[in-house]
Amino acid sequence: MMWSTKALKLNQYTMLKKYQKVNQFPKSYELTRKDLLVERIQRMQEMHHGPCLFDFIPLTLTLPRESVKL
Repeated sequence: MMWSTKALKLNQYTMLKKYQKVNQFPKSYELTRKDLLVERIQRMQEMHHGPCLFDFIPLTLTLPRESVKL
């Protein structure tokens, strides 16, 4: 298995053996980074009439950017 914290480049995929796997899907970093996931959910709340449809996450702050709110 190949572990990577960044998106793989095309040539890295072509170097994999048939039995090797990669620990991520291309372009999935927004789901695996909590700060980006929260930003997307907050955007959905704004687009769709507030948190009533997306009330499954607690109040979340991104530090240090929102440390004043803390």
